[in-house]
Amino acid sequence: MVVCEIQSILGAIRTGLQLDLGLISRLFHVKRKSLVSSNLSFRLESPDIAVIFYQSGIIAFAGAKSFEEIDEAKKAVLRELEKAGIIEQYDFKLAVWNIVATANLARELDIEKLSECYYDQMTYIPETFPGLIFHKRNSRMTVLAFGSGKLVLTGVKKVEDLENLLSHFLTYLDVLEPS
Repeated sequence: MVVCEIQSILGAIRTGLQLDLGLISRLFHVKRKSLVSSNLSFRLESPDIAVIFYQSGIIAFAGAKSFEEIDEAKKAVLRELEKAGIIEQYDFKLAVWNIVATANLARELDIEKLSECYYDQMTYIPETFPGLIFHKRNSRMTVLAFGSGKLVLTGVKKVEDLENLLSHFLTYLDVLEPS
C-alpha cells in the first residue's frame, strides 16, 4: 500500500480589514521586509511556518506539515494582533489553498511508456523536466512522477482528495503493469 506524506500546507484567512504592514512589522519585530510593498512576510519560530500579511487583509500561512501546525500558527498570529488592538476577534476560518505531499511506490516507473500510453493526460519532456506530469481531468490536481518511483502530489485542498488523486494515478499503472 502506498502512503502519502504531507510535506506542506498553504492556507489563508480573510480578515476583511486593510492591514497596516508597518505596524505589523514592528509588532512581530520583522527585521527583513519583502521587496513587494503590498505584503509582509516572515517566519514564525514555533511552529516554523512562513506568514504572509497582505494589505488587503489576507493572512497566509505556508510550510505547515500538519493541520494542527497551521492552526497553531494561525492562533499565535491572531492572538498577537488582538493584543495589539488590530483585530477584535480571531475566529476566522482558515481556507486551505494547497497541500503538497509525497509518496514512494518502492519500484521504478517507465515514465516514457506511461506518457506514450496516456499522452492526453500525461506529459514527459525530459529535456525540460525529469519527471512525468499527470493532470487529473477537470481539476488542478497534479502528480509529478519520477523514474525512481517517487511521486509529488499537489493542487489538492483536502486530505481525501489527496488519497483519491493517488488512487486515480495508480489505476494507470495497474493497466500497464497488472499485479
